[in-house]
Amino acid sequence: MRWVCAWVAGLLLLTSSAVRAQTASEPDMDAAAAHFESGVVAFREGRPIDAREAFEASLDAAPTVVAAWNLARAWLATGDPIRALELVELTAMGQYGEPSEAQSDSLRRLREDLELRIAILELRTEVTLDLELDDRSLGAVDPEGAWRGRVLPGNHVVRATDEDGNVRAQSVTLRAGEVTELLLEAPPPDRRALRIGLGVGAGAVLAGVVALVVWALARPEPDLVVDPVWGNTRLP
Repeated sequence: MRWVCAWVAGLLLLTSSAVRAQTASEPDMDAAAAHFESGVVAFREGRPIDAREAFEASLDAAPTVVAAWNLARAWLATGDPIRALELVELTAMGQYGEPSEAQSDSLRRLREDLELRIAILELRTEVTLDLELDDRSLGAVDPEGAWRGRVLPGNHVVRATDEDGNVRAQSVTLRAGEVTELLLEAPPPDRRALRIGLGVGAGAVLAGVVALVVWALARPEPDLVVDPVWGNTRLP
């Protein structure tokens, strides 16, 4: 009898856990609506960061096209058109529900507008190099490949490091709506290492000269002989 009670208790526990897990994964439309309304109010009051956070919470509570659309607009309002464009593309592909025909048209127009606000940078290399863009690691790129990505318009610095640790930094100015291609050459050797090598070589030469002088001064004085033609001559 005891094992029957234990089995029933275990079954009830598993059933309760499954129900809780299913409930937790279901969209919370009430919470989504509340967060969405907070985002709308924040937008109207000129608080785009608060609006972005509210729309993010709404999208987490219940994925909807409307919440994703407004979150993309909030990303744009807070100065990140790249995040906005990525979200618009996901929304157009049905990540947050199937958009209607009117919503698809609005998403297309917003995507076109965002693409004009973003620059495209393509980096190619003559040798395999580890690349950084404004201290952001892009990974290794070899001559057969390339790195291509969306970047905010403006001035940027690309750093390329070879396998020996030599670094070359290059500035690039990107314009919105344009594609910029950049071919990165191999960095020059480290000048400090070159100077050290030259210093060691010069030191070795100097040491050799000093040793030769010391050896010459330490030689025994040769004997003097009388040469019938030239007079006194030193024999080696």
